[in-house]
Amino acid sequence: MHYMSSYPATPAERDRFIMSKGHAAPLLYAVMAEAGYFSKDLLPTLRRIGRGIDLHNGHAAVESTPPAGGRLVAYWGPPFPESMRSDIELRRRRIEERFGRERADQMTQYNRNLVLFPNLIINDAISVVIRSSFPISEDYVEITAWALAGADESAEDRRMRIDSFLTFLGPGGFGTPDDTELLESCQRAFANKEVVWSDLSKGAKREHPRHDDELQIRAFWRRWNELMTVGE
Repeated sequence: MHYMSSYPATPAERDRFIMSKGHAAPLLYAVMAEAGYFSKDLLPTLRRIGRGIDLHNGHAAVESTPPAGGRLVAYWGPPFPESMRSDIELRRRRIEERFGRERADQMTQYNRNLVLFPNLIINDAISVVIRSSFPISEDYVEITAWALAGADESAEDRRMRIDSFLTFLGPGGFGTPDDTELLESCQRAFANKEVVWSDLSKGAKREHPRHDDELQIRAFWRRWNELMTVGE
């Protein structure tokens, strides 16, 4: 891939490389730093801090901070309008008064994803989402997602929560169509009987797994393999 550090005389001839979502941010910012938009010394500050947790029997969780998109519960972020900042910060202060600073940080400044074997995911991020998958046949799976909210949530918060859910996690959002495509690609690949393994080794030798390692995937498939090979 080539890049241009200045706008060319003829815009039609400019190189274009489009990334529309947060998953691709590390590569996007690396290219921007290489092009001189900001110092490369800032690149190590991009990644969030987090960990992966093996809960055994196929269950696993990851958590990371800070939440890039904010959390309606009590962490204002750029996706939210400025008019909501004071209410969100007030909720944060109330949580800290009730639970203390350390617990409040864990509740408000961390995103989490919990995989419960075999078919349930709880995603606690900009919105709390429960996603389940139900295999109907060997080549067809139905996936259902529910976005949760407090019963006393204001109309403005509810509107923002639903909008945030649909923008990224909804069926036509930035994230879910990618997940669907990957799921379908995996399904087609699994029909290949010649290759009997998948490379899920990212972070496998790390003593303390990070949130962006493949711990959750390994935990799931190891448990699946245990159940499928019982008695062999």
